[in-house]
Amino acid sequence: RPLSVIACITGAVLAVLAGRAFCLSTSPSVPKGRRGILGAIAGAVLAPRWAWAEENPLPPPVVKDLERAAPKIQAGVDWFYFELLPGIEKEDLGQCRKALGSSAEGSYVSPLDSEITFPFNQLASANIEADEDGWSEDIRNFQKAVTAMSDSVGSNDWKTVKAEFKKGKDALNHIMSNINQRAEGAAPFQLMDDDYPARQGAYVQGKKDMMRSRNQQATLLGR
Repeated sequence: RPLSVIACITGAVLAVLAGRAFCLSTSPSVPKGRRGILGAIAGAVLAPRWAWAEENPLPPPVVKDLERAAPKIQAGVDWFYFELLPGIEKEDLGQCRKALGSSAEGSYVSPLDSEITFPFNQLASANIEADEDGWSEDIRNFQKAVTAMSDSVGSNDWKTVKAEFKKGKDALNHIMSNINQRAEGAAPFQLMDDDYPARQGAYVQGKKDMMRSRNQQATLLGR
């Protein structure tokens, strides 16, 4: 990958220099000097991505639903990363079943369904080009990975569980990245990258706050 990046930049440099040499005598608007050349290179490398995002904005129905769905989906991704992944790393059968929504652990609907699959399906239904954008395939791949993990956990096939977790993670990152690039303003999702573990403190505190709220409600109802 580093070589391909270098090759891409080198190609852009040569193209800019060649174009500049050809046009200098005929076009006074061609940027001059090192700053101008660097700016032209940046434009040559980055402009296609910006142009693609500008030409492919999110459909208005998706924008409308995203405001409500994004926090819910991110909470589901937190569950996927901070509840399921630790169970996989420890090869803890009980924790994995609970995170995946096994009825054997008293959990019938996992947040992987209620917080990820369901709201993503709603966003996809609001996007008439969900198939072309790859959203439908990403959602299917995530569901397949969750099903495969559930089956493999039951047979203690942890190698397969870990491989399927990565497939599910890649599928979620792909659809979230697509939406982030096309959204106006701040990116609605945080991808599961090297910085994602930093969310754990806020995630744990959120769980404590929710439990405290539930206990307070139960106390009020019991009076």
